[in-house]
This record gives sequence, C-alpha cells and structure tokens, in this order.
Amino acid sequence: MKKSLAVLLVTMLFIMIAPGVQSEDIIPETQTPAYPATGNDLDVSILEATTITVKNKTVVKLNKGDTVQLAVTGKTIINCKSSKKKVASVTKEGLLTANAEGKTKLTVTTVDAKNKKKKITVTVKVTDPTLPTKIHIDNGKSAVVWKGYPLQLTCTLDPSASESVLKWSSSNKKIAAVSNTGLVTGKKAGTAKITVETVNGKKATIKIKVMAANKTAKDLIGQWPDNDTDNQVEMGDIFSTEAVFYPLKAKGNVTWTSSNTDVAIIKSSRRNTSYAFEVDIAPVMPGKTTITATTDDGRFTRSFLLTVTTRVLPEAIVINAESPLIVKAGEEITIDYEVVPFESIFREENCATITSSDTSVATVWGVTDNGKKDCYGEMDYNLYITAKSPGKTTITVKLANGVEASIDLRVE
Repeated sequence: MKKSLAVLLVTMLFIMIAPGVQSEDIIPETQTPAYPATGNDLDVSILEATTITVKNKTVVKLNKGDTVQLAVTGKTIINCKSSKKKVASVTKEGLLTANAEGKTKLTVTTVDAKNKKKKITVTVKVTDPTLPTKIHIDNGKSAVVWKGYPLQLTCTLDPSASESVLKWSSSNKKIAAVSNTGLVTGKKAGTAKITVETVNGKKATIKIKVMAANKTAKDLIGQWPDNDTDNQVEMGDIFSTEAVFYPLKAKGNVTWTSSNTDVAIIKSSRRNTSYAFEVDIAPVMPGKTTITATTDDGRFTRSFLLTVTTRVLPEAIVINAESPLIVKAGEEITIDYEVVPFESIFREENCATITSSDTSVATVWGVTDNGKKDCYGEMDYNLYITAKSPGKTTITVKLANGVEASIDLRVE
C-alpha cells in the first residue's frame, strides 16, 4: 500500500511540472549539451560535441564525413534545406552530414513557443582532409624538351599525406603533348604551358620550351674535372654535372647511370637551353661509383669516378681573444676566430651568425648579410667590433649546426 502511494505521488508531481518544460531544456545524460556559436564563425572540427547551436549567418566548418545536430536557442527546428546536397545534406530536424569538399547554404526554419516561424541562413564549409591544399611541379617553373624526346614531370602535394587523381593538360598539343602520368613529348619547336590539376581544383603550371635538333652528333664531351679526386660529394649534398654534344645542336639524347646505386643514384637529368645534358646525383652512402653518360644510339660513352664522403661537421669554434676583453669607448678592434675541423667550413650553407647581447655597449660586424653573418665563400673569420659606451656585452659566434662560442666584452 505504501509503495503504491509513493508511485502515485511521483506520477502526480511529474504531471504538474511537465507542462512548463520545453524540449530543448531537457538534456539526457547521453547527449552532449549544445555548443554555442562564437560570433559568426564556428569551427566544428575542433569540437567533440555532436550538437551545435547556430544563429543567422553562422559559418559551420566540417570535415568530410562529420555529422552534427543543429540547434537554435529557444526555438525548435521544423525544416532544413541544403542548396548543395552533394556537399552537405540535412534532415528536416537539422541533422547535418558533410558529404564532399565544398560550400553550401542551409535554410533553417524554426518555430518558437508562441508558434511564430522564422528562417535563418547557415553557411556550411566542408573540407576533405585527404585532399591537397597545394600542388607543386618538381621540375620548376620552366623546362626544355627536345623535339621527339620525352621529359617526365613530377609533382608534390601539400600536405604530403594528401592524395588526389591528377589531370595533366597542354596549352598546345602540337608543340608539347603530355600524358596522364605527366610525360611530356616535344612535337615541334615552340613554347607550351603544361598544367596539372587536382580533383579539388588546385593547379600548378610549367612552361615547356621545345627545341629542334638538326645535326648528327660527332662527339660527347664530359664537363666534369679530369682529376677523379675533384669529383667528390658529401653525404646530404647533390653532385651536379653535365655533358654536351659536338656540335651543340646535334640530334639525340643521353642516358645517365651509376655503377653502384648503393653509393649514389641518378636523381634527375635533363637537356637545358644551352644544349647541355645535365644530371643531379644523390649520395646514398660513402664509397665510390662510376657515373656514365651514354648517347641513345650507343655511339658515345663518357664516364667518371665519383667518391661519396662522410659529411664533416663543425665541432667547435675558437675565438682568439681573452675573456673578458676590455676596450675603451669609441675604439674599433678586430678579433679572429677558427672553425674546427677546418675542412668543415667548405659548405655553402655554413654561415656563422654574429651577435652582441647589448648593441648599446658594442656592435659586431661580419662580412655577409649586412654584417649579421660570416658565410662560406666570403668568410674571413674576423669579428669587427665597435665599442660604443661603457658597459658589458657578450659577443657570440654561432654556426648553423648549433656550435657556438662567446667572449665577454667590457667597455670602459
């Protein structure tokens, strides 16, 4: 009897309260609360909530495959329509699904507690994270192909994890034709533009100049040093060289090979506007390999021995001055420094950044980049210091690989 009475009281209490409760005020434990829009730009991709609150002119950003429930504060959604269902589809109740990359507009009809209807517009932007945001042609902005000969174009997608079917096209197929894999064939002398496009409309172009050869080659001349000791490349670098026909405008092509691909591989090759057959060779591991240039008719072959060496990195910097160094205000002094081991400096990217911790006390100057650096090719291994006013500062020399040295300077 007591149990029946308790059930009756709970039932009566629910009946008394229920008429004053709106459906949007009830949040089941299994439902994530609606996330309020911030301004007119709401990025759903960062939210864990499956329900979002929108208002007029809200921009909703989704990834392909996302599904979210739309909500409008204080109102009930009674109808929704998408202008582009292929991009995003939506149910009458506001269940939104991102289908493909693109942009669509939603017309959302709502009704309030007084049964007053209102329409709002919501913009939906869908991104497919598997598609590229940019595309680059690896061969550069321009290239040369000879009449009757092929040139393979390659490209890189950004981000690197993205994927896309590529569409290649030529502005003039009579001059340069291109296959669906990016293989260009020179048809006749002239210039054409080759374009590659992703499925989401990202494009890159390259200017192709087709040159005509009309003479028979009498010789193939290698443009590398005769002394094999000069044909060296460090790990991490690229060794570039070339061979030329005699006469220069002779017909034909050249194929490059490496006798030991465990030591070095042919990265790329091409015939340029100066009629030279260029090659870029990438080291794989220290050792020796023979690089050979062979004409397509097999009549001429030229070779050289390439040595791949271990990269020598700077280990230390020695500044030849006492620390602290004491100078007078207005005085200009020069201090030399050394990089150890010495052979590690012979690299184009080896730059020493030179700084003073307090330029009001003293400034320091190098010979490169308006005095900020001392770089290979211009390096004189000197620090040009100007003492400006009494105080203390620290002069630092730092290499690209992080090796550095400092001395304290006191200006009196």
